Amino acid sequence: MEKKMDTMLEMIKGLTTEVTGLKSGIGNVNTEMNDLKLDMKDLKSDMNRRFDEVDKRFEQVDKRFDTLELKVDNLTSESKSYFKRLEARSDTHEFVIQKLSYKANVHDG
Repeated sequence: MEKKMDTMLEMIKGLTTEVTGLKSGIGNVNTEMNDLKLDMKDLKSDMNRRFDEVDKRFEQVDKRFDTLELKVDNLTSESKSYFKRLEARSDTHEFVIQKLSYKANVHDG
């Protein structure tokens, strides 16, 4: 009976050692999990910062396109105005040429 008790006591000691080892392993896993959580938090912060940078750059691109669109609109308006003046001047020159031709025909004819 005493031998049985000693054997059981040894088994209990072995189990206690195993449980202690498992607890230590679980502690290591918890430490690793906490480290992983911190890494993930840092990664999330970094990603948020990068997304903010991308948003700012998109805003800058939008502003540049708005400015470019305004410049193109102004250039188009200036071009239309120039061609209207050119057309008016052409019409005036044509009228003067017609008058001179008429005078030349009347005086010569």
